[in-house]
Amino acid sequence: MEQKNNHMARVHWLALPIVALLMVLAVACQPLQLPEGSMTSSEAPSAESTAESTEEMALGDPEAGAYVTAMVVGCGCHFNRDLGGLAGGNEFEGPWGIAYAPNLTSHSTGIADVSDEELMNALRLGHASSVLSGGEGGNLAQPMPRYSSMADEDVINLIAYLRSLDPIENEVPVRSITGEIPDTMVQEDPPATAPTEGADRGRYIATNARCGRCHTPRNDDGSMDWSRPLAGAPFRDTVAPNLTPDELTGLGGWSEEEIADFLKTGFYSDGTEAHGAMKAQTDRGLGRLTDDDALAIAAFLKSLPAIENLPQASE
Repeated sequence: MEQKNNHMARVHWLALPIVALLMVLAVACQPLQLPEGSMTSSEAPSAESTAESTEEMALGDPEAGAYVTAMVVGCGCHFNRDLGGLAGGNEFEGPWGIAYAPNLTSHSTGIADVSDEELMNALRLGHASSVLSGGEGGNLAQPMPRYSSMADEDVINLIAYLRSLDPIENEVPVRSITGEIPDTMVQEDPPATAPTEGADRGRYIATNARCGRCHTPRNDDGSMDWSRPLAGAPFRDTVAPNLTPDELTGLGGWSEEEIADFLKTGFYSDGTEAHGAMKAQTDRGLGRLTDDDALAIAAFLKSLPAIENLPQASE
């Protein structure tokens, strides 16, 4: 047990990034692996072909949508601490300029006048109306992720949840885009319904929770090295550890039950608390996972090819 605890201490879990988390530049997502038939964003279907009808949206379940939001650790970038809700206004700056997180509450300064179709297109395609983009419309600025692989049912429920939020008045500033917004996300054909059990369910959750953004190594040009998915990478002044089942450098010494318990609590079996960034993910959403979903993620991680990789913190 002492040897196992030492291994667990070395393999510290860090951040599963957030829909934007307050720690913004860690959250733009990409799928963990590209399924056959995947399309690049330039090949993505049009907004009209992906939008569901308003009648279908009206059938969404807000309670189920709240769980989806927690499951993917979503919408944190939109949380306004001063106003105590998803009222937006948080500023994000990049080489493309300055953007502000939209108000996602049902107030007229938020999404009251945004159609369900527009919301789905923003979530799926990263394309928004002038209201959501805070300007003339067009692509949403990173770090806004795109839930291109999220099941139709889950997107509909997520939108229903946003519609159920108490309205908060907050007129978000207009964005100032001075350069081209990169459009490098991968567009997948989303399933009508999400997988319900086992490793397939775990992959679905981990993909939409954007685990790969922090835990996958990068190439020299900064792109994700998808030949080594979730094999660990430098993360700020430390590392996002190897999540593959490698015995020496990954989770080979962890049981599925231990992984699931860690995801839900943010504590190691010896009582040590996880790194702050990872603990935040637990507190903001992963702690609300059902036991079955936490175990599904564990089963998915255990199903990955074992990759020996011990990432080193950047100097």
